[in-house]
Amino acid sequence: MEQQTQSRQAQTIDTQVTTAQPTPEHHSIEDQRPGRRQSQDLVPSGQSTAATPRKTKVVVQTQQPLTPTAGAPDSDDEGPQSEDGDGDFLADFPDDTPELELVHCRLASCESLHLPRFGPYLERLCLRQNHIKSLDSADWHPLVKLEELDLYDNQLKHIDGALSQCTKLESLDLSFNLFRSVPESISALVKLRSIYFVQNKIAHIDNLSAFASLRTLELGGNRIRVSTSHMNHNV
Repeated sequence: MEQQTQSRQAQTIDTQVTTAQPTPEHHSIEDQRPGRRQSQDLVPSGQSTAATPRKTKVVVQTQQPLTPTAGAPDSDDEGPQSEDGDGDFLADFPDDTPELELVHCRLASCESLHLPRFGPYLERLCLRQNHIKSLDSADWHPLVKLEELDLYDNQLKHIDGALSQCTKLESLDLSFNLFRSVPESISALVKLRSIYFVQNKIAHIDNLSAFASLRTLELGGNRIRVSTSHMNHNV
């Protein structure tokens, strides 16, 4: 009898260890950004059950790495190579989806996501822990409703004017990428309240004078030499 009790206790412990989930290391913007929330089960359009309500949030997530994959601050290493799929990666999901989480999906670009079709509705987009190296304006200019964008842990060195039409953005996370400066083009995003550039290669803080609403700016893990010529207010 004692042996059976010990056996059941051992099974209970094993189950707890197996089902435990890792805790994300990077805190959210006010703990509400899409890349920091728990994933939910997917229910593609056209498929439903009597007990399951229609999902408005799309989550696609594979096993996450234990550490960020972008190059180290003193290196130009761009990390592992991507394995983009062919066709429409999100073909099963409706155009009016307001929130997308595509975490650690080995995406090298956004072409296979066909983002423009979500343009009139998409408010939150999380693409953290992929291998994205550049942003194409054709993919991003239609996202005029976007309010939160998470590109944490990719391989971006620049964004050019890809986000210039995303003028409703309030939260932008470009941490753990390969930026050497704050992109000048984000000056057009005057509604930004929170900006994250943690662990890049940034040496100068410029291009921040336009953000009258800015409340949070994180630049840890860079080698900053402060330039005050463009800082007209306290950040």
